[in-house]
Amino acid sequence: MKKFFKIFFVTGLVVFTLFFCAAGVFLLTPTNMQLDENLLINTSDFACFYDTHNSIVETDSEFLGVLDELPADLKNVIISAEDKNFYSHNGIDYLRIIKSAAVNIKNGNFSQGASTISQQLIKNTHLTQEKTLSRKLKEIKLAQKLEENYEKDQILNMYLNTVYFGQNVYGVKNAAKYYFSKELNELDVCDCAALAGMIPSPAKYNPVVNKDLCLQKRNEVLKRTFKNGYMTEDEYNAAISKELDLNIKSSGSPAAPYLDAACEEIYENTALTPYDLNKLNIYTYYDEAVQNICKGAKTEDDKDFQSIVIDNRTRAVKAYYSTCGTILRSPASTIKPLAVYAPALDTGLVYEMTKIKDEKTVIDGWSPSNYKDKYYGEVSLKFALANSLNAPAATLYNSIGKEKCIEYLKNLGITDSNDNPDISLGRMNEGITLKQLAQAYCVFSNSGVFKSARFVKKITDKTGKVIYSEPDDERAVFSEGTATLINDMLKECVKTGTAKKLNGKNYELCAKTGTNGNENGNTDAYVSAYTAKDTICCWCGYADSSYMDNSVTGGSAPCVSASYILDNLYQNNAPANFKIAGITEIKIDKESYDKKGEFLIATKNAPEKDTCKFLFDIRFQPTKQKTPDVPDIDDVKIKFDKNGLSFVYDKDLSALIEIDGTFGKETIFDGKLKDFYDFSGHKTFYITPYVSDGKEKIYGKTVTKTADYTRKEKSAVIDEWWLD
Repeated sequence: MKKFFKIFFVTGLVVFTLFFCAAGVFLLTPTNMQLDENLLINTSDFACFYDTHNSIVETDSEFLGVLDELPADLKNVIISAEDKNFYSHNGIDYLRIIKSAAVNIKNGNFSQGASTISQQLIKNTHLTQEKTLSRKLKEIKLAQKLEENYEKDQILNMYLNTVYFGQNVYGVKNAAKYYFSKELNELDVCDCAALAGMIPSPAKYNPVVNKDLCLQKRNEVLKRTFKNGYMTEDEYNAAISKELDLNIKSSGSPAAPYLDAACEEIYENTALTPYDLNKLNIYTYYDEAVQNICKGAKTEDDKDFQSIVIDNRTRAVKAYYSTCGTILRSPASTIKPLAVYAPALDTGLVYEMTKIKDEKTVIDGWSPSNYKDKYYGEVSLKFALANSLNAPAATLYNSIGKEKCIEYLKNLGITDSNDNPDISLGRMNEGITLKQLAQAYCVFSNSGVFKSARFVKKITDKTGKVIYSEPDDERAVFSEGTATLINDMLKECVKTGTAKKLNGKNYELCAKTGTNGNENGNTDAYVSAYTAKDTICCWCGYADSSYMDNSVTGGSAPCVSASYILDNLYQNNAPANFKIAGITEIKIDKESYDKKGEFLIATKNAPEKDTCKFLFDIRFQPTKQKTPDVPDIDDVKIKFDKNGLSFVYDKDLSALIEIDGTFGKETIFDGKLKDFYDFSGHKTFYITPYVSDGKEKIYGKTVTKTADYTRKEKSAVIDEWWLD
């Protein structure tokens, strides 16, 4: 009985909903709404982009016009995936609405939609993407008018001509060229199904970013196509066993990768969809000259490549070039300064010259290995970072703690990490974009302050009204001292470390390399390089994570690419030196540091050879002074000559010399021992050596020496004054 009432209630609710919608269509929707044919067929210049100089960015977007006759496979899979009753309804599929409503009510959500291809075409071309009853009623009304004025194949043609396929690709003809490098009549049923599967959520099912999800969705579409009778069982089984046959062919326009990324930024930060951008004015930071430099930096012809240049002061993305769109990758060792070294310095856990053991270590069952299993024993943090040693980075992570590491990364705009120690070497669950990596590195040339890098400055509508402007999310992540110390460490990486291919510039340069791979080959090669003016990041690899040769590392091809960008970027305007703030230079006792790794402030008069100069964050500078060592002078000798009695010791030494006086010990000398001579004939001397730290005298053990005036030395000139 309960089940009956539930079905009755659901059915009644659905009927009421349909009646309400139908009444709304005729009573609430304006009757003078008209179709705009230009909107139905024109997909060129869907938005107007402006560069950093407010000039229009030229693109090679293709005006598709009316498509040629659609291949049968494409028709079949699109209809199966999107609207199986397309050829039988009049623009509104009432039966589908009832079924979807019943499922949604039963599940307590709105997971199933009921829009037909005609409705989707109207929504994409004539209306906004807002989810309101008013918009839905207009959509239904116009969809019916569409069906009255156009044949079914014309509607399908226009739909496929305007639909969005991700990567800033509009229209199925462009999508076929971009993803498969094919014309429409060259697509097989698997290609068609992959494209059809992308339509509901281009970002989610984009094969460049989510190949596995795209393949899964493609097979779902193939299954529907089979169930709808467009494929035999043998054809279906053969089709689902095929891999995705991608052959990405990017636009020939140098600006295309930048504009693609700009659109992705818009979708991420606003409620605008690809279909809302029509006739909007998008103002970017695009610099054509720098973009051409980034494109020309590609060195490995057979591999995918990405490069980005960000202005450190404004965080404006001047240029972004990619042969594979925007992809997520684990950043390898480029994460080390961000995740472990800077946090360790920033919390006062270590100094840049703190000694750390580079040896095999195990953390929670995980044992990181250095490149070629080479270990250096005890090294400074500066050396470990410059040479990208893995064991010290893991040790630092263990000392900092997981929570602190992840907290710092989140403040740097890196939200995807993992809970395991291998985050210290850049291993992530999903990965990050090259822009995320570059914008994080910008903090080091900005006194530790983070701000999101931006492609888009603002967006206006056709009337000039600003509908979006970049937000200000500036925040301090590291201290000025930490930023300065990281700069010092990464300058060393360029001079002597893994980024030494970048050495030799006539300006200060910092860099960190990174490589993902194993004995089978490397999958990612990175370099993050920056001057006081710009941050440049380069990546080399394969979008599908195929292996490269092990010889391709962050220190090879990416460094060559970054060097090319730097040389062309600063041909006539070398950047200034880095800002130095929040640090102090202190002389440290060399012996204490070399033997024990201690940071003791050297004595004021210590010889240069006995000291070393290190940089410290002013918040955490060492305060313990080196206590001077006062030598033991038991072996001091008495000497007699024509000048009198003196003491001989093999080192320059100060001493206090006393004798027995009438009221106790009486001081007769205070100074350099080598300057003492006695003519008085005293027999007993009390010699106390001392050293000075510049503030006070530090005395050693007193030695008693008795003169024997009856002894004659061959070397002495005998005078009666010293004879007893």
